Amino acid sequence: MAHVRAVQRKGGTAYEVRWRGDGATFKQRTFATDKEALDFSHEVRLTARDVGTANHLAGKSKTFREIAEASSAASAGRLKSKTASGYELGYRVHIFPTFGKRQINSITSLEVEKWLRGMETKTSGHTGRPLAPASVHACFIALSKVFAYALKHRLLPVNPCAVVDKPRLQHAEPVFLEPDQVAVVAGALDHEHPYGLIVRFAAYFFKPALRELGLPAVRWHDLRHFYASACAAAGIDIRKVSRWMGHASVNTTDGIYTHLFSGDHETDMDRLDALARRPFLVRSLASTTRG
Repeated sequence: MAHVRAVQRKGGTAYEVRWRGDGATFKQRTFATDKEALDFSHEVRLTARDVGTANHLAGKSKTFREIAEASSAASAGRLKSKTASGYELGYRVHIFPTFGKRQINSITSLEVEKWLRGMETKTSGHTGRPLAPASVHACFIALSKVFAYALKHRLLPVNPCAVVDKPRLQHAEPVFLEPDQVAVVAGALDHEHPYGLIVRFAAYFFKPALRELGLPAVRWHDLRHFYASACAAAGIDIRKVSRWMGHASVNTTDGIYTHLFSGDHETDMDRLDALARRPFLVRSLASTTRG
């Protein structure tokens, strides 16, 4: 059904894939390498077999980024801020560099599969370690979400993610210390008071103390949320809080605690207003800009 042929162009050899559409006319796509052309011709055959048409693979359409932004805007009111921030980060860092400028109807399942294999071996720029399986899974879901939105609006005949095996989530078994191990850790910290006491309290009195006081059964880790709240209430810059909390990126802190640090910006507006009331400085800045 699909045929590949080499053609000479001004910039060198190009490779055209031609196939017959639903009617009598031929469809065509051009690639820089013969491998890309062969992979695409294979995709054309599979798509025509499974979907019934491969016409959409040749047509013009909006870019993946445009559809992603439309999808995000449509679901903005339904998503939690943390979820929306996670999608935004995934698109910007891991998805747009590969698919952002591509016409959405030209992206094939083979390309999605290749991108996913790359994600599973990709190294984080912040930690220097491979991406966590949960991060790879979240990016795949974000990618599929955009294709599903395009499919709903009849911009695609099929979601190319549908035939790709989803990345598996690895659920780590919880690790529990033995009482003698807790004693060793606490003993090693006793010379740095009160850290030895804190370890013992976390291991034995924390939840019983909450019950005794009639407080909710929060997790020890939830005390970090109180810390972030206290920093926000004190007006501390979120970038400093991100470093103190050990987050790999300020985007992580912002995604979780953005509602705490939003503020009403009145102080910032007062500063701008004060600047506007200084005519000499404003004229100087204007002349410098013109120069």
